[in-house]
Amino acid sequence: MYLGIKSAMIPRGMNYFLYSFLQIILINIASAAAAPVVPSLHFDGVYISKPDHTDGEEDTCEFIRFYPNGTAITVSSYCDRSALPEIMKWLTPENAGPEHSGVSLGMSSIAGNKLSFTAESKEGKVSYQGEIFDDHLDLNTYSFINNYRGKNSFSFVKVDDTSVGEVKEEEEENSPKLASKLKGTDFELTTQTIESNGEQRLTIRMNTGKPVANFTSVSGEKYLLENITYSPADSFKLKNIIPGAQREQLVVRGNTLLTRGEGQVKSYSIYRIDETGITELLNLITKRNFDGQDNRPSLYLTATVKEKIENNKLVIEYRYKGDDMSKYRVIRFKWNGSAFVDAKGSYKKIQNKYRP
Repeated sequence: MYLGIKSAMIPRGMNYFLYSFLQIILINIASAAAAPVVPSLHFDGVYISKPDHTDGEEDTCEFIRFYPNGTAITVSSYCDRSALPEIMKWLTPENAGPEHSGVSLGMSSIAGNKLSFTAESKEGKVSYQGEIFDDHLDLNTYSFINNYRGKNSFSFVKVDDTSVGEVKEEEEENSPKLASKLKGTDFELTTQTIESNGEQRLTIRMNTGKPVANFTSVSGEKYLLENITYSPADSFKLKNIIPGAQREQLVVRGNTLLTRGEGQVKSYSIYRIDETGITELLNLITKRNFDGQDNRPSLYLTATVKEKIENNKLVIEYRYKGDDMSKYRVIRFKWNGSAFVDAKGSYKKIQNKYRP
């Protein structure tokens, strides 16, 4: 009987069918070895975009975390890798999605090394499409919030404890979780994350044990500090800005995607802290991006803020450029011992036009 193969090719004493079976196995092994290795997503850390440079303003980055079940979570914040443990606390399914502000939730789809997903937060949706590499992602993005299209590379950074931010079943959904602590001369400031929406809340306690209870806005409105919340992407620093001050001042850099397609706004604020309360001394818009809708014109503003000491006096230099300007202009806010003074009142015009 003709077997389709010369008997001389079959090792002596080996059955033809066994020989054929071994050949098939060897061919499959060779094919697998020759096939290109398709890179896969990493789940033990976070992907970080290249910084968004905005004319000297503190850089912002976008952070993406993936889960083995396909879940993708994104948030934008300042590019401070030392804050990754705090940022990872936002990047959990409990803190993200259409009911949450600033932290977006989606489900990824992968074909080979091609990746796509759409992430949604309370502000709206952003779609991502691109390629997976061993140590980074190259993604094209489109925002349904402001119609912005972009392209960026996201480098992977391993985070040792990727379980941070997980919520235990017995814990209440709205109970705040400790995010970070800042130690001042005679007080401690704690930021806490509200699990239900990712927003942040401040608590301040003097070294005497007395809590700081009150909040006063730059316009003079008074509230309880416990009722004031900040965006998930806002960052907090204690700085010695005012010469001769008894204690450090709090500097907050805000970063918020607005609802109803209103675009993005960033801000810079200085607060004074004393035994009775926290007082907002200055609040400046450092970025406004609105593409226009409902017959309303588009708005674009970018600005930088510099803290200067001139003749032992504090000056805040605000350098800005709006959508109707061909070059940058400067406004100087001088500290008079109790407030920052804009002698010409120039900033009020900017505030009236660009504040949401």
